[in-house]
Amino acid sequence: MLVQVGYLLIKNESDPRKSDIFCRFHIAIGHNIDECEEFHQKVIQMMTHDLLQIEKEEKDDVIGVIT
Repeated sequence: MLVQVGYLLIKNESDPRKSDIFCRFHIAIGHNIDECEEFHQKVIQMMTHDLLQIEKEEKDDVIGVIT
């Protein structure tokens, strides 16, 4: 969902900025998204306004992983 609404952009595999310290939210090197305070605040804001919900996983559901 975050990708679809434009809050998270996925780095192209051919992107030369392959780094462990690449923030996909800011599209910049310097920190990763796990450490990105602005991204965390945006997720909290979206959850507060019911724009983002975390649902329980169904047993047979396939989950996509962004790498």
